[in-house]
Amino acid sequence: MELVSGKAKDFGYLVIRNLYSDEELECIWDEIFHLNHILDNKSLQENVIDEKTNTIQYHEDFAAGGKDGIHSFTGEGIVLDYLYHKREYSSILRINRKLFSSPITEVFSSIHPANLPYCATSLDKTLLNRYEDSQGYSAHKDTASFSSITTLLYKPESIKGGDLHFVDYDITFKNEHNRCVIFPSWVTHQADPIQSTKGAKRYSMSMFSYMTDHQ
Repeated sequence: MELVSGKAKDFGYLVIRNLYSDEELECIWDEIFHLNHILDNKSLQENVIDEKTNTIQYHEDFAAGGKDGIHSFTGEGIVLDYLYHKREYSSILRINRKLFSSPITEVFSSIHPANLPYCATSLDKTLLNRYEDSQGYSAHKDTASFSSITTLLYKPESIKGGDLHFVDYDITFKNEHNRCVIFPSWVTHQADPIQSTKGAKRYSMSMFSYMTDHQ
């Protein structure tokens, strides 16, 4: 695992390369392959219920519009926290606790004063997104305190594009397997559409961390 810190004029971000071990990735991929059935079926995605509010939780509930007030997500996504009755049932939701471990929390919090509240976040939710050929996510902000976006590439040799951008800061992160970027959720960002062949796909596990309970 390699941690690389970066700083813009009013926030800091952390890039984590090789976030997960081979053993952890094996468990994550096994779960993703099972979840593809839900990602393939829109009606199943719409039946994922937030038990607290007894309402359907949509992908769009986690993003606010960009500069033009809108955002466009052309892949498929599902909120894992509302799919499983207990976090322990999901390998992804168990393994991604790593993002709140040392030294990740210490390094990210030390980059910029705006990052200090990361250690005090009290709630998080994880969204699994899948992007196939020509799919991406236009400029938007997340409705959380901090966002952690982990990229996983299936058949990476058959994928081009898919870069992540902080659009207001001219900062770009090339599409990279097993790489996570942590940043304040108010930073406008976008994921370029991928160009893929031979069934290649880009998955992202987006963890949204909140200072208070998210309704």
